[in-house]
Amino acid sequence: MDDGTARDAVTGAVTIRGVHAQVNAGYQRAAGLTGYTLTREPLKGALMVRATVTATDPYLLAQPGLVFVAPHKRGAWRWPIEAFAIVATTFEATLGPLQP
Repeated sequence: MDDGTARDAVTGAVTIRGVHAQVNAGYQRAAGLTGYTLTREPLKGALMVRATVTATDPYLLAQPGLVFVAPHKRGAWRWPIEAFAIVATTFEATLGPLQP
Protein backbone atom coordinates (compact mmCIF):
# COMPACT_ATOMS: atom_id res chain seq x y z
CA MET A 1 0.00 0.00 0.00
CA ASP A 2 1.29 3.47 -0.80
CA ASP A 3 -0.55 5.47 1.86
CA GLY A 4 1.73 4.55 4.77
CA THR A 5 -0.21 1.42 5.69
CA ALA A 6 0.97 -2.18 5.69
CA ARG A 7 -0.44 -5.58 6.61
CA ASP A 8 1.73 -8.37 7.96
CA ALA A 9 1.13 -11.43 5.75
CA VAL A 10 1.67 -13.87 8.62
CA THR A 11 -0.08 -12.28 11.62
CA GLY A 12 -2.55 -10.01 9.79
CA ALA A 13 -1.43 -7.03 11.89
CA VAL A 14 -2.18 -3.65 10.32
CA THR A 15 0.39 -0.83 10.66
CA ILE A 16 0.05 2.85 9.74
CA ARG A 17 3.11 5.10 9.89
CA GLY A 18 3.24 8.86 9.67
CA VAL A 19 5.48 11.84 10.23
CA HIS A 20 3.39 14.30 12.26
CA ALA A 21 0.45 13.89 14.63
CA GLN A 22 -0.89 15.49 17.79
CA VAL A 23 -2.97 14.91 20.88
CA ASN A 24 -5.90 17.30 21.18
CA ALA A 25 -7.91 18.34 24.23
CA GLY A 26 -10.96 19.76 22.52
CA TYR A 27 -9.57 22.03 19.81
CA GLN A 28 -6.31 22.74 21.63
CA ARG A 29 -3.04 20.87 21.07
CA ALA A 30 -2.02 19.01 24.22
CA ALA A 31 1.02 17.35 22.64
CA GLY A 32 2.93 17.44 19.38
CA LEU A 33 4.13 14.10 18.05
CA THR A 34 6.44 12.94 15.29
CA GLY A 35 7.35 9.58 13.77
CA TYR A 36 4.18 7.77 14.86
CA THR A 37 3.29 4.12 14.31
CA LEU A 38 -0.25 2.79 14.74
CA THR A 39 -0.61 -0.98 15.05
CA ARG A 40 -3.69 -3.19 15.36
CA GLU A 41 -2.99 -6.75 16.36
CA PRO A 42 -5.81 -9.02 15.16
CA LEU A 43 -5.72 -11.26 18.24
CA LYS A 44 -5.76 -8.38 20.75
CA GLY A 45 -8.03 -6.10 18.71
CA ALA A 46 -6.67 -2.96 20.36
CA LEU A 47 -5.22 -0.13 18.31
CA MET A 48 -1.91 1.04 19.75
CA VAL A 49 0.14 4.12 18.87
CA ARG A 50 3.76 4.95 19.62
CA ALA A 51 5.44 8.25 18.75
CA THR A 52 8.16 10.70 19.75
CA VAL A 53 6.96 13.72 21.74
CA THR A 54 8.04 17.13 20.44
CA ALA A 55 5.98 19.39 22.76
CA THR A 56 3.51 19.00 25.64
CA ASP A 57 1.09 21.04 27.70
CA PRO A 58 0.78 19.20 31.03
CA TYR A 59 -2.49 20.94 31.94
CA LEU A 60 -4.17 19.96 28.67
CA LEU A 61 -2.84 16.38 28.88
CA ALA A 62 -4.63 16.05 32.24
CA GLN A 63 -8.02 16.89 30.68
CA PRO A 64 -10.62 14.20 29.87
CA GLY A 65 -11.53 13.33 26.29
CA LEU A 66 -8.11 13.43 24.64
CA VAL A 67 -7.99 12.58 20.93
CA PHE A 68 -5.09 11.35 18.77
CA VAL A 69 -5.14 13.26 15.46
CA ALA A 70 -3.17 12.07 12.42
CA PRO A 71 -3.39 14.25 9.30
CA HIS A 72 -3.58 12.73 5.84
CA LYS A 73 -4.02 14.06 2.29
CA ARG A 74 -7.78 14.59 2.57
CA GLY A 75 -8.12 15.67 6.21
CA ALA A 76 -7.30 13.90 9.45
CA TRP A 77 -8.02 10.65 11.24
CA ARG A 78 -9.17 11.00 14.86
CA TRP A 79 -9.21 8.32 17.54
CA PRO A 80 -10.19 8.82 21.20
CA ILE A 81 -7.38 7.99 23.61
CA GLU A 82 -8.41 5.33 26.14
CA ALA A 83 -5.10 5.25 28.04
CA PHE A 84 -1.67 6.77 27.50
CA ALA A 85 1.79 7.19 28.99
CA ILE A 86 4.71 9.46 28.22
CA VAL A 87 8.10 8.14 29.29
CA ALA A 88 11.00 10.47 28.49
CA THR A 89 10.19 11.43 24.89
CA THR A 90 8.09 8.37 23.96
CA PHE A 91 4.30 8.57 23.77
CA GLU A 92 2.34 5.30 23.90
CA ALA A 93 -1.46 4.99 23.89
CA THR A 94 -4.38 2.64 23.43
CA LEU A 95 -6.94 4.13 21.09
CA GLY A 96 -10.69 3.70 20.76
CA PRO A 97 -12.69 3.42 17.53
CA LEU A 98 -12.03 5.84 14.67
CA GLN A 99 -14.23 8.93 14.93
CA PRO A 100 -16.26 10.06 11.91
